[in-house]
Amino acid sequence: MKLTIFTPLYNRKKDIVNLYHSLQRQSDFDFEWLVIDDGSTDNPKELFDEILVEENPFEIVFLQQPNGGKHRAWNYALRQARGEYFVVCDSDDWFTDDAVEKMLCWLDEVAQEPDLSGVAGLKESPEGQLLLWKEDGTGVIDLYGGAPDFSGTLDADFYEILTHGMRGDRCEIIKTEVLKKYPFPEYEGENFLTEGILYNRMIRDGIKLRWHTEVLEICEYQTGGLTQSGMQKFIANPKGYATYIREDICSEEDRKEIFYDYYLNLKDCLPTEEIAKNLGVESPSFFDEMRNKRLEDRKKELHLMEEVLQTRQNLEAAGEELYRQMLPQLQLLLAKGLRDKTEGALFLNRTPEEAREMIDREFERIKG
Repeated sequence: MKLTIFTPLYNRKKDIVNLYHSLQRQSDFDFEWLVIDDGSTDNPKELFDEILVEENPFEIVFLQQPNGGKHRAWNYALRQARGEYFVVCDSDDWFTDDAVEKMLCWLDEVAQEPDLSGVAGLKESPEGQLLLWKEDGTGVIDLYGGAPDFSGTLDADFYEILTHGMRGDRCEIIKTEVLKKYPFPEYEGENFLTEGILYNRMIRDGIKLRWHTEVLEICEYQTGGLTQSGMQKFIANPKGYATYIREDICSEEDRKEIFYDYYLNLKDCLPTEEIAKNLGVESPSFFDEMRNKRLEDRKKELHLMEEVLQTRQNLEAAGEELYRQMLPQLQLLLAKGLRDKTEGALFLNRTPEEAREMIDREFERIKG
């Protein structure tokens, strides 16, 4: 069997029907559909008891596990998968009608390429927006509307592809035997682990795919889903969160900043000593050192904002048109100088009086 389509399921019984119907509409059926129910409370077995007696040109495997998170379901699925290649489709997403045909065609093209471990395509929203990040030039990111900077195909690893406009959600089809080398760690009492851990490990090992610019999957972010839950999921699963940031691909200076963010997010939930242990930090005094560094960096940011505010007032005094012409440069200056890119965009949307008040308030907070 060429392909295993894996779907982790948790309380999405109604949504998964769209995916099922999209699989029925495929033009090639050399795949199995492997569904792992992660302890749902909406009784998906009742639905699959009906589905499994229907006649379909592809095999359906429905398995259940106690609630443990998508990463545990992923590990379980890899142990059960019979396909040569493995692709994940979440329960609230669905495939385009020719997705499997395209996947199998692309896989045939790379079958004799020993340096490539699979292929990948794009995802889009039901409204037709690519699920690739789009930056507005000031560092502010929109989760929709980005685009690859290449046409056709590109052979690249998971880091290289980010530099070609492919940051965001993609549909990746990877050799099952390759993925089995990268099981997710499982921590007792925790039920979430970001897939970023998998990608970071494959980056370090130089795993490459052939990336295509055609859409394979339609994705609809659901309220309460993993995409929407964001930081709450990380905070509730501190060991997995720590593993991810320890292994993140970044400079050592950036890693220190990320470690301190971890501390700020968890200092009200865990003892400082436990936070340090999770991160592999030798001494909790590291966090005091980072706090002092942050305060000094913040002072520099506030002085920069004062300079930008003064420049803005001078430009506005010289004429509104001149200010509008220079606005992109001011935005860029703030984007480069501020840690929080969104703050720079919001700062220039304030009136001069509001901006001055915000700066003064921040200086007072730092003194305190």
